[in-house]
Amino acid sequence: MFKSYAVRLSHPYSIALFIFLLALTVRVYFLPFSLLRDQPFDPTNVAFDGYYWIANNILAGNGFSGSVQAPYVPDDIRMPLYPLLIAGILKIFGSTKALFVLQALIGSATAVLAWIVAKEFLSTRWSAAVGFAMALEPLGAYLTSTMLSETVFTAVFVLAIYFFLQYLKDKRLAILTLTIALLGVATLIRPTTQYVPIIMLAILFWNSSFLFNTRLVKEVCIVLGLFIVILSPWIYRNYLVFGSTELNVQAASTLYAYFVPSTIALEKGISYEEAAKEFFEREHSQGIGDVTLANASDYKQRAFAELRKHPKGLIESVLVTQYAFFTNDGLASVLSRRGIAISFAHPPYAELITHPLKAMNFFWELAHGPGVIVILGRFFWIAVTLLAAAGAFLFWRQKGLLPQFVYIVALIAYFALTTSIIGPGVNGRLRVPVEPLIFIFAAFALERVFRKPDASFSPHKGIAL
Repeated sequence: MFKSYAVRLSHPYSIALFIFLLALTVRVYFLPFSLLRDQPFDPTNVAFDGYYWIANNILAGNGFSGSVQAPYVPDDIRMPLYPLLIAGILKIFGSTKALFVLQALIGSATAVLAWIVAKEFLSTRWSAAVGFAMALEPLGAYLTSTMLSETVFTAVFVLAIYFFLQYLKDKRLAILTLTIALLGVATLIRPTTQYVPIIMLAILFWNSSFLFNTRLVKEVCIVLGLFIVILSPWIYRNYLVFGSTELNVQAASTLYAYFVPSTIALEKGISYEEAAKEFFEREHSQGIGDVTLANASDYKQRAFAELRKHPKGLIESVLVTQYAFFTNDGLASVLSRRGIAISFAHPPYAELITHPLKAMNFFWELAHGPGVIVILGRFFWIAVTLLAAAGAFLFWRQKGLLPQFVYIVALIAYFALTTSIIGPGVNGRLRVPVEPLIFIFAAFALERVFRKPDASFSPHKGIAL
């Protein structure tokens, strides 16, 4: 009887259902309202980054604006699709509760998608482990209960990854078309993926043995042509409103207002606040609020000019943000949902470099209370990162530079490097879209450790969606 139960549980659809239900259970726990009691719910407590206000302005006929009152200034920070989703939910259901239920379902489905992608690289047991890790990962679960775009973006992005991996195997242009359509949708949710088509084209060019042929021309037309077509309405809107063809202002504003002060602070050994005050006073600037799409190119030039003056701080800032990208657990935000406040007067990742003794005192005080969960979370992600690095190395040594392998390594590196300009603003949610890929390599390392000596690696081919 036990054997037959184990066989049923190992069936692909049983694994998918178990991962989905486990993930859904965790995400229901984080819902910002009760499913059992009909009580008043204030969505502004979990509405961040202005998405909720943009959605309300769209419904009120005030345009794509995050202003809470007139004049309604056009927004140049957020991308359109997530506010439109919120607006649609409000229009249909009259409440944002449906949005959080939908995000709980989407987040749970993403854990299943992570398992499906992992099946391209791992055995049945370890690919399932990736799905379980995504189901239980607390920050990703918490984000489904906030009005932030990570949940929807990650689902679309991981689905695009899956289909591109399929295209690398069977070369059907219809699959590549679907991949680019999904990538375009993901970019209209968050602009982070706007340069991912360049990575894809490099992989396709390499996969064609660096030969120009008819198929490669078709691939280039689909990747670039369709991607630009999908983004073109938003690009046209920004050109009409701001005179700019960029997707949003964040690249320029974070580079100028966060990355430059962070670089100065690390080079001079002062706090970020002191460096920002010094820099903005010298620039006769108010900071991030001065940067718009209309003047973004000017502020980029000013930022690059300042960065060239601080090469040592620039290197240190990049290293600090890379460390934070891979190890920031985000558990302080998760604990805050339970009413447990954790003070981060001295962010550990910066203080380890600038004031190590203060950092040690910070950790000591944090360990005497619920903050110990944060420390455990930090050590967990340090361990996962080291395992993932080892797993990527082992995969390369055993399987070589397969296009699929190079693609997901490039995606992890791309997301990590694009966070470099954020400086002290780096947090765990920026890593969430590539967590399935990081878990895949970490699981591969563990699989190498725990496999039987005579076992051979034979990854499954995945299941059709």
